[in-house]
Amino acid sequence: MILLAAEKGWTASLIREVVRCDENTVRLWLKRSIAEGIEGLKDEPRPRITPKVTPAYEEQLVAAVRVRPRSLDLPFSTRMVQCLAD
Repeated sequence: MILLAAEKGWTASLIREVVRCDENTVRLWLKRSIAEGIEGLKDEPRPRITPKVTPAYEEQLVAAVRVRPRSLDLPFSTRMVQCLAD
């Protein structure tokens, strides 16, 4: 979502509000995506910390994003970043 919002020209401070994280975190992910491409977006391993995003959650998220809003009888064709965050 950070990358999509940045692509639309949103500022880091506005993106921060939508994704509910620190502005420095937004900038970190933007810099990593520029420097490393898609590989830079993967979480780095952290000892003793259980990942919050499980494979099952990731699968559900991808499935939800792929559903076209019109197929849900919504009055729009594309989702806004805030809608996806909610």
